[in-house]
Amino acid sequence: MKWLFTAIAVATLATCCAGQTPDFRKTTWGMTKAQVLATEPLKPVIRDDEAGLTVVAYKSVTVAGMTGNLVYIFAEDKLVRAKYMFEEEHSNKTDHITDYETLDDTLGEKYGKPSSRLVRWKDDLYKDEPAKYGFAVSLGHLVYYTKWDQTRTSIIHYLTGENYEISHGIEYVSVELGGLEDKVRQKKSKDAL
Repeated sequence: MKWLFTAIAVATLATCCAGQTPDFRKTTWGMTKAQVLATEPLKPVIRDDEAGLTVVAYKSVTVAGMTGNLVYIFAEDKLVRAKYMFEEEHSNKTDHITDYETLDDTLGEKYGKPSSRLVRWKDDLYKDEPAKYGFAVSLGHLVYYTKWDQTRTSIIHYLTGENYEISHGIEYVSVELGGLEDKVRQKKSKDAL
């Protein structure tokens, strides 16, 4: 029975998206959870939210030589957003900035000139100490952000931090369906009142 479900999902995927360029990996925005699951060979960890949002995550995915988690976000069973959340460990936190810059260059080669690029100091305590920039990121004092606006997708590459932890990731958001996730979250908030 399971093989039949997989065969139907793959056939539906092929029919629905024939001739369309993928938006993220092998998926296109608006695909259902079943269609996306059929595109990934890995075993997912799935967390469903009863309010119309679903998150499907895959652990230990390698992208551009870095390891992290792959996450798909669905609103009303439509793929609206996806992201890579990297988990590289470095004893010198400034090496995270090197990772960010290297990946930023790679993304630039693929997507062209970014729409915006930001290196922002929220607290300039370590601004005159380049060797401590990684530490400044881990405190939330320094943020790196690059964005590419494509026809169907916005790509956001970020390096941020808080409480001595660094977050590095790339987020892909559907231009057309990005607002659907917000709509579902707002409805959930209203229903909670």
